[in-house]
Amino acid sequence: MSRTRVERHVHINGYEVSDNLERKFLGIGFFFDPFKKLERGSTHPMLERAKFMPPFHYSFETDNFGEMQSAFDASVEAIKSECYFIGYVESETVPEEYNTKFDPAKSYNPQEGKIEIPQFELVRVPEGKHKACDIHMKRHGEAPRDALDDILLSAGCYEVHTPRSRIYTLQFESGRDGIAAFNFFNEFFRQNGGMKHIYLEVAKDMYKEPADFEFVPYVRKGFLSSAPTP
Repeated sequence: MSRTRVERHVHINGYEVSDNLERKFLGIGFFFDPFKKLERGSTHPMLERAKFMPPFHYSFETDNFGEMQSAFDASVEAIKSECYFIGYVESETVPEEYNTKFDPAKSYNPQEGKIEIPQFELVRVPEGKHKACDIHMKRHGEAPRDALDDILLSAGCYEVHTPRSRIYTLQFESGRDGIAAFNFFNEFFRQNGGMKHIYLEVAKDMYKEPADFEFVPYVRKGFLSSAPTP
């Protein structure tokens, strides 16, 4: 396992984006970061019809807080200047201590008698609220599917694909629960393999249009206040 530097991200998740607005995003410094078509995306009943894979996905990556803030503010101003946009913008920080890369050659091999991943309780995000953090778990996109894919989906993750990775995500109402879950998953993959990268993103700012745009359901606060002992 290896640690990486502190990362700061801004993501634009758009369901309707005009050509002019896209030009503004690219001019700010975002890059178009599309997801690949999925054959499936979730199995948890709370994620049915949830919007977790936008057709227009843009990313801005830096290690500088000021640059992250400027990109977020500029993207929000660009959206407000347009007549039509559906989706949201988020700024997030990946703390160094919650960013782990694993040996990519270690395939999933569950150890007998060890802990199992529970099914997380997901709830709808109330109006005026947003996630405190999320966890992204990356598997090699070219690796054959195995039981771990089904386990992660059954736990409440949703799945997206990039050209290189299958990414499984859980969002959390509580930062404390997110940290506990990260520690749990970190140890689970250390023991059992099958994962190449796991990281926690702490949400800072969020802006959405329209105002009633519904965020992806998140893990209920208090559901996992401390990690099980592997």
